[in-house]
Amino acid sequence: MAVLNINRRHLLAGAAAVTVLPAGALAAGAEDATGLAQRIRSGDASARETVLTALDRADAAQAELNFAILIDRPRSLASLPKDDRQPVIPTFIKDLNDYKGWPTRNGSRAFAAAPPATTNEAFVGALAQMNTLPIGKTATPEFGLMCVTEPLANGVTRNPWNPNFSPGGSSGGSAAAVAAGVVPIAHANDGGGSIRIPAALCGLFGFKPSRGRMVGQKRADDAADIAVDHVLTRSVRDAALAMAALQAPNDNTGVPMGWATPCRAWPARRGNDFASASSLPPPMAPFPMPR
Repeated sequence: MAVLNINRRHLLAGAAAVTVLPAGALAAGAEDATGLAQRIRSGDASARETVLTALDRADAAQAELNFAILIDRPRSLASLPKDDRQPVIPTFIKDLNDYKGWPTRNGSRAFAAAPPATTNEAFVGALAQMNTLPIGKTATPEFGLMCVTEPLANGVTRNPWNPNFSPGGSSGGSAAAVAAGVVPIAHANDGGGSIRIPAALCGLFGFKPSRGRMVGQKRADDAADIAVDHVLTRSVRDAALAMAALQAPNDNTGVPMGWATPCRAWPARRGNDFASASSLPPPMAPFPMPR
């Protein structure tokens, strides 16, 4: 295994990062979602190749990082588009949200026998329409209440830069998946730092949108509804595109804080997906991959 010193832009500066992926997977894992979609559309990569590579990376990384509670290879391959040039971006859903066909265990042994969800929660359902393909669910501390991802139900999730460190929480599984190059983007949510902490610890881009701004949140002024869904990414442009596409519809029950009017309905912006983002600038100063 090769060793690389992490530069000072990372919180783990000076530590050694250990690769947990096959050498051939590293180059593919360095792409952001927008760049990967452009490669598929141009014929430099294929949808099937992209998803198979992500699944192989997921299996390799899972053995070292324990970032996932579910990797669904059969469903992922069965969901591939017929057109191999149609961009498909593999992603993961955090295990606090329902995604149809998979159980939601909330990082808790109390939900170990949870049945498969029968519907998609609004945000993850909309994310899945952005030319993304969920291939599994990521680990979270019990009910997402801790800033590390070490639930008794699943064990410790480790940081790809150095497995002796934590990727943070509560979106630690999603952060580990993106930082390890398994997928370029992963679902996450944040109430008190659950996107921001893992982003800082894993050298990713992530932020908490204003309450009430994203699709699926009930009210902007509900003090009990502090968590907001968004994503963890390797580039600013991917996060910006997701933000633009997944904002709350006009009939949302709360106006986003700091905005004079509700955001436009999501269905009116279906062009805001990774397959259509041909005019976006390249990512600025992308973070290096663990090697």
